[in-house]
Amino acid sequence: HMQVLCITHLPQVAGKANDHLKVIKQETSDSTASTLIRLDHKQRIEELAHMLSGEEVSKAALNNARELLQV
Repeated sequence: HMQVLCITHLPQVAGKANDHLKVIKQETSDSTASTLIRLDHKQRIEELAHMLSGEEVSKAALNNARELLQV
């Protein structure tokens, strides 16, 4: 009975998680705020694919993301 929070930019590591949170950093001239968003199943696949392929998500990256999540 343990909970581990791991922050990574590696899709291979992220793919092992049971849940995914996306961290969004917003900066203004006088402050910085971070927001956490819990991703649903579809968003998890899309985010992993984005991590794999960059700005333009390819079909191969989507398939690879599904494979990483074992879906």
